[in-house]
Amino acid sequence: MPSPCTPWIDGDDVAACCDIESSSAFEYEQAAAAASAILFEISGRLFPGECEKTVRPACDECYCGYQVLSRGHVIGPWDWGYPSFGGYCDSCLTACNPSLVKLSGYPVRDISEVLIDGVALAADQYRLFKNRFAMRLDDGRWPFQQDLTQPDSEDNTFSITYTYGADPPEIGVMAAAQLACEVAKACPGADGTCALPTGVVRITRQGITIERMAFTSWAYQTGKWQTGLPLVDAFLMAYNKGGLQRRPVFWSPGRRQYAQEWG
Repeated sequence: MPSPCTPWIDGDDVAACCDIESSSAFEYEQAAAAASAILFEISGRLFPGECEKTVRPACDECYCGYQVLSRGHVIGPWDWGYPSFGGYCDSCLTACNPSLVKLSGYPVRDISEVLIDGVALAADQYRLFKNRFAMRLDDGRWPFQQDLTQPDSEDNTFSITYTYGADPPEIGVMAAAQLACEVAKACPGADGTCALPTGVVRITRQGITIERMAFTSWAYQTGKWQTGLPLVDAFLMAYNKGGLQRRPVFWSPGRRQYAQEWG
């Protein structure tokens, strides 16, 4: 995703950081959204905020498969006779029971709706497990086959709607407000008291000369982002010291990872 699902800050946060009136003619909501998108991208996309997704789980190979122990040993495969989406069998569960569906996006915040054959499943018949799985609680099994050519309001369908994603830490919120304040000052129509015109590397005011590199080389040095904004740099050094472009992922060959997204 090119930007977080929800901005880290709003216009009032920007106005408070810049010590200005939020009723100013300048649209600070745009600066808030821009700063949120920039920091989300250069911090490795770790904090998307609250995202919503609807998936249509389908099982290609319904077996427990391999079991990975906590000490790293891989044993199996076994077939317990139960369908298990993605061939997943947690080492702390017996015979892959209860039934689990692994959901994409981490952490999963809340499961808002489960539809089976177009009918909503009662909330006491499932729960969120380990911030990643939809667990069936009524001794039933999740459907392991469905007609993906039909909308989830029809018979022989199955869908899960849920929210996921981590909120930025407090230092990230403060950094976004500081960056948004500078973005606001640089936009046309703002007072421009702090931002230099695009491409300017030297400016003289009241007998004082300021020199700085162009932003394209000034903000990104030696493989890391160094903006010169204290809160921004403190946040990036704490949460993306290596300059990663996205959060790490792990893929296991031959194993289906997540339910299919439907949209």
